[in-house]
Amino acid sequence: MKKFMVGVLILGVIGAAFLRGITKSGFNAEKILAQSALSGRQFNGKVKEISDEAGTVKAYFMEEHSVPIVAVAFEFAKSGWAYEKKRGTAQLVESVLLDGAGEYDRKALRAVMKEKGIKLGVSVDEDRLRFSFSYIKAFEKEAMDVLKAVLYAPRFEKEDLDLAKAQLDFVKKQQPENPEYRLSRLVDETFYGEHPYGWEEIPDKEALAAVKREDILAYLRESLSKDNLSVGLAGDLNETEARVFLSDVFGGLAEIGGKRELAPVQADFKQEKVSAKVPFSGQSFVTLLGKGVKRLDEDFYSLYVADYILGGSGLASKLSQGVRDKEGLKYGIYSGFATSDGIDLWQVSFSATPE
Repeated sequence: MKKFMVGVLILGVIGAAFLRGITKSGFNAEKILAQSALSGRQFNGKVKEISDEAGTVKAYFMEEHSVPIVAVAFEFAKSGWAYEKKRGTAQLVESVLLDGAGEYDRKALRAVMKEKGIKLGVSVDEDRLRFSFSYIKAFEKEAMDVLKAVLYAPRFEKEDLDLAKAQLDFVKKQQPENPEYRLSRLVDETFYGEHPYGWEEIPDKEALAAVKREDILAYLRESLSKDNLSVGLAGDLNETEARVFLSDVFGGLAEIGGKRELAPVQADFKQEKVSAKVPFSGQSFVTLLGKGVKRLDEDFYSLYVADYILGGSGLASKLSQGVRDKEGLKYGIYSGFATSDGIDLWQVSFSATPE
């Protein structure tokens, strides 16, 4: 029976050398733009920082009236599953938050969103709780009613929670069949260890069963606050209307949320290669980890562009052209920066036959 291998290689030297090799002095954005297909193009949209009427909520805003649509993205920092006090809480919020709120049960909420062209999504990762929201200007009132109901009066009915727990448990049981999931777990266990980043994204059935409605509401009270809120909005609004939007939607949030702490990852970049064999694939999957750069570092954008050329652009990247096209050694290879609250990494992932 064929076996495949998943592996993790912790790279201190290669990652550090890559980061040191690209500096600000070698990055000329104007020159790159002048030589690109974007040369000569004019972009009229201007982004400005605005605040709500009380001055307590800030947002980045771009006025654009070409189509009668408003798009909003907002997120709450330090509110991901690595910060949760009860395992599974954040995942259940992602699964059930849009299953009923305020006067709308699950069916009614989905019906009004479909009828009025309202799009609302929620997602959670290890660090943040994120929302995406868009609506047609003609149905602004209905859209605002839906969004505020979800933020301030989510239902979390027992039957919806029970269904979500069963669905998450089913997904968890299927995950080990995916070799890339096996690789991610190998990274979690060997690199992150006991740190919350090493937790399984979906906890076991017993942990999910222990999460009650009150736990979810407590999580939202601690997470949804102005002090950890970031907002961006664009579309068919003028600045005055945008300020009213911020006041109307976010004005009712608490000024300061609950205490949110996360220890930094104590990374060991001197580890040797770690691998595991699983008997249901003919491929090997590998991840290489190196030291990254903070998102607000002054070199981030120059390094981001350099990495895009090196391995972040997929089949057009230097790594792909060299290792895949010229040598034929693997199927796909990618690189990229992974920034997070606990650690910043540069990583390379590829798959190939064991040979």
